[in-house]
Amino acid sequence: MRISLILLCLVFGFNSAQAQSLSDADRNKFLENLATLQQTAKSKVDSKYRVALAAYREAIASDAAAIDLYMNCVQKVNYLDQDKKSSDFRDWKRKEMDKFSDPGYSFALRQQLRWLVLTLQASSEKADRAKLGVEAQLVVDSIFHDFEKLKSNEATLNQPVTSTVFARAYEINDVKVEKW
Repeated sequence: MRISLILLCLVFGFNSAQAQSLSDADRNKFLENLATLQQTAKSKVDSKYRVALAAYREAIASDAAAIDLYMNCVQKVNYLDQDKKSSDFRDWKRKEMDKFSDPGYSFALRQQLRWLVLTLQASSEKADRAKLGVEAQLVVDSIFHDFEKLKSNEATLNQPVTSTVFARAYEINDVKVEKW
């Protein structure tokens, strides 16, 4: 999307004298190339979301899968992307082991992932808001049903899902959903 916007700015940045010097054939060829670039950019974004959604849905299936994805995302975002040593990650993981064995924590991560999936679905132009509303209510009901289990994980549940380590690892950072 950003590439398309940049290209459009460049196109409209030409002064009228330069724009008039283009032949109809050149202008048409340029517009065709622009359309191809837009489609390629959209395709890459769609692919990125599909990969992320598949990983998120797999992690929602079990506590162990949620913890595994969480650790992989933390490793990528906080260690690999920042060129930190693998021993630093292992130290972090060792220090966090108690948290990972807390069933409330893995449950909170699964709810966070469920909400992230719903948010991504809601951001689609083809979103069925009524259906997503029912699914969102199920997530909220699940959280309130197991409130005692989640007491110590309130911060995890209050974090905006688009700023979670899951979203950052899959570069899901420009999702905007009105009235969600």
